[in-house]
Amino acid sequence: MIRYKRTHDGEWVVTGPADEVQVGVATVTTREGHEKSEPIVRVGKPFNRDGERMRYGYLCKPCRYKCVHCREVVAPDTICRATDTKH
Repeated sequence: MIRYKRTHDGEWVVTGPADEVQVGVATVTTREGHEKSEPIVRVGKPFNRDGERMRYGYLCKPCRYKCVHCREVVAPDTICRATDTKH
């Protein structure tokens, strides 16, 4: 299952099994369990997490933006911390 993750720099990426996270369009599962298609423009090196080969996928720049309410760099369809509404 591919999911969103925020890096230490505040950038939104996707993470999942190395064989599923590839350059192109991937189906990402949100925290609420919904599925969304996201374009992945580059991938990181595979790493092991709990015995499974995982990889980060980096989203295209237009897929992330800075919220005017909470001032955070966010992915679409996430919840704004300031207004409790979807971005």
